[in-house]
Amino acid sequence: MSWWKQIWFAFWCAGVVGCGDTAADSKEISSPKSIEQTYLVDVRGSYLRQALDRPERPTVIALGDIEASAGVTLRLGRQGSFKKTLLGSMTDDGMAAVFSASDKLRNPRNRRRVIDAIDAGVDVYTPRTLLLRKKTDVYEDFEITDSVDVVVPSGATHLFITAIDNYFSDNMSLDFALSVQVITDGNLCEGVDCDDDNECTDDACDPLSGACEYAPVVDVTACDFAGLPGACGGGVCQDAMLCEGIDCDDGNECTDDACDPLNGQCNHTAVADGTDCDAGGTAGICMSGVCEVSDLCEGSDCDDTNECTADLCDPQDGQC
Repeated sequence: MSWWKQIWFAFWCAGVVGCGDTAADSKEISSPKSIEQTYLVDVRGSYLRQALDRPERPTVIALGDIEASAGVTLRLGRQGSFKKTLLGSMTDDGMAAVFSASDKLRNPRNRRRVIDAIDAGVDVYTPRTLLLRKKTDVYEDFEITDSVDVVVPSGATHLFITAIDNYFSDNMSLDFALSVQVITDGNLCEGVDCDDDNECTDDACDPLSGACEYAPVVDVTACDFAGLPGACGGGVCQDAMLCEGIDCDDGNECTDDACDPLNGQCNHTAVADGTDCDAGGTAGICMSGVCEVSDLCEGSDCDDTNECTADLCDPQDGQC
């Protein structure tokens, strides 16, 4: 690291919590574990293939130093940006990373420079080199956005970081950095409060995404409506006094009559078909909420084989 970078880095790190140091020869970062750490990324260093370019060694994080073993989730986030001075000081913020089972790196002419690379995360495409148009893309690396969660793969011991670019020797930056948070046991809900102060929702945190979820409770569940009796409906507490003094009896024994506490309206639900009812003094049965005369003679055979008698069935009792 050049002398001016060392001076600036010392001042920059003084104001950054958990800022990692960078060794001049390997740039492997060592830092005690914390809730979140921030590391300056050298934009002139890369693990990507190069052509007619002289990139420095990429920034590397030793996973053991942050106690990130296989199966642990890392929440990574890019910060700041870098300038491509060769192309008129264009600004970019692309960042990629790759896990590896070692800190070994081949020379810049090789496309697969990270010798022990391990696939993880969502694949990212990296561009061909600016000069000679050599391919640089490798399938094991992944993009780092403003916030991305990645599970440390089995066998991984190091994490290589790079700016996404096609020529590195001209890059400059004073604030291009990576934030790293170790999520213990892969539970992204640690420290997340999903309470929305709403009695009518069940509040929960998804441990896989860290996002809060709010599911409505069963409608008509009792709740406090500004100090008055309330009832939940669609995840909202509503006035439950709307049915006070309302008579929903429709005089039909083939319906169940009730007042909806959410809107004060009467509901008349048909009872089960076949339920006995009184059809104007005649035995009846409920059919689709209506009482119909029951035909007790259906299926009865009153024929006594005597042609001198009129054989009839009494529909009131089904007797011949």
